[in-house]
Amino acid sequence: MRDNWVIDTRVTTTAEKIFGIMTSFLGCNGSEDTLEQISARCRPAALDCINAAIGIVNRVNRGFCGEDISPEAVTAFETSITCIGSVAYGLLPLKAAEMAAIRFEMNVASTLGRLFETSYRMYCKAIPAQTHTITEVC
Repeated sequence: MRDNWVIDTRVTTTAEKIFGIMTSFLGCNGSEDTLEQISARCRPAALDCINAAIGIVNRVNRGFCGEDISPEAVTAFETSITCIGSVAYGLLPLKAAEMAAIRFEMNVASTLGRLFETSYRMYCKAIPAQTHTITEVC
């Protein structure tokens, strides 16, 4: 029996907070000025990146709490997003940051992509198993 190390804690955050985490991934070694430059550069496409990331990481959210990330798409930075904490503060902004980095820095995008893939696989393997009845045997 495996321990389920992902706590099913639903949180409500905003697209603005997700964007803040994205910029910290993009400028993790930078100064405050660097983060402001990254933020200004990525802000126009940030909602598109967040929406694309929602579609990709939704499997993890559904696997742990049985519900999809809500809403399926954000239209403003003030939009509230409800999902499990691991998705809200880890997978979602990491994938969105990777997508944003593709537009201006491929080395950063590649590094974030590898980090995301490792994290995503780890979460997918930890999704609790479910049983279903077999309706017909061939």
